[in-house]
Amino acid sequence: MFNKTILLIQKIIKKCFVFWWLWILTYLQYQVWWGDGSWYDYYKIRQKVIAQEEINLILKQQNQRDQWILSDPQHQKEYLIHYASDF
Repeated sequence: MFNKTILLIQKIIKKCFVFWWLWILTYLQYQVWWGDGSWYDYYKIRQKVIAQEEINLILKQQNQRDQWILSDPQHQKEYLIHYASDF
């Protein structure tokens, strides 16, 4: 009788332990896939970074052009003549 009681208690403890670990693993998986900081959040942020990098490249090119124009008065005249001819 005493042996059966110990085996029953051990079985219950094992089931509780397994249930607890399954719950922890499920919770962690939820956080990875759907929670804050999940892969989807990473994907959205990565898309924003890519878009911002494209904008930064365009702005960098414009700044280089503007620096070239401002570096020499002759460049300024050429730019103004070209810009005025567009109107």
